[in-house]
Amino acid sequence: MPSLEPVDVIDLFPGERAALLELLSALTEAEWTAGTACPDWSVKDVALHLLGDDVGRLSGGGTGSRTPRLVETISISGGGMGW
Repeated sequence: MPSLEPVDVIDLFPGERAALLELLSALTEAEWTAGTACPDWSVKDVALHLLGDDVGRLSGGGTGSRTPRLVETISISGGGMGW
């Protein structure tokens, strides 16, 4: 089987992330706490998971000790983005 050429999608990420943040910023408290296809995960949990990856990259690109504390702070802050 021949190897496939990589597909360059990096230019799609800014638009995807902007759309995600626009969607998240419009959620109500009830929508933040709604369940998802992931058992025991709310919409807020999934959003924190996605945004935690971004925070990890911005804070050094790894799973350093700063990232969990920042994500925990965001999580504790209550409904909405809470930053």
